[in-house]
Amino acid sequence: MENKKNLKNAKKEIVNSYSYSGRLSLFVSNRTSSADALEMKADFLEKNKTYSYGTYLMYNSADAPEEINFYTVLQYKSDGKNLTEKISSDTVSKNTWSKISCTFKLPAKAENVLISIYSENSSEQLHKSYLTDFYIDNISLKTTTLSKSKKILIPIIIVAVCI
Repeated sequence: MENKKNLKNAKKEIVNSYSYSGRLSLFVSNRTSSADALEMKADFLEKNKTYSYGTYLMYNSADAPEEINFYTVLQYKSDGKNLTEKISSDTVSKNTWSKISCTFKLPAKAENVLISIYSENSSEQLHKSYLTDFYIDNISLKTTTLSKSKKILIPIIIVAVCI
């Protein structure tokens, strides 16, 4: 998914100052509104398949609250309508890499697919919380659909191991 990340107004840069994997991470900064989400184009995904999505996220802004809720949204067009589906919601603690993950199924007629990461503003958080700079690392997107032969083989293997 490299080179497929787009932001409305925010700045993005690859940095080595903080990284979950020990190499590089994507730093999202200078957000001016909650609409400044990290958007990843995902038109390459196959329709009617179930996917497992995960990434590691960290924020460390001095003026940010100790916890912020980040959520992942699946956006797509289907039958001429723009549709949005919240597929995960995870609370992330300041200065700690946290995994954001979910499972979703891409509808058969989905087009112009985007996976977006937003931060949420609640009454208990600072007004600026949804504008917090953050780091993303180790993005994983895998199909979880097993082939028919694997679905048949797994119970046979389990029975054989038990015997």
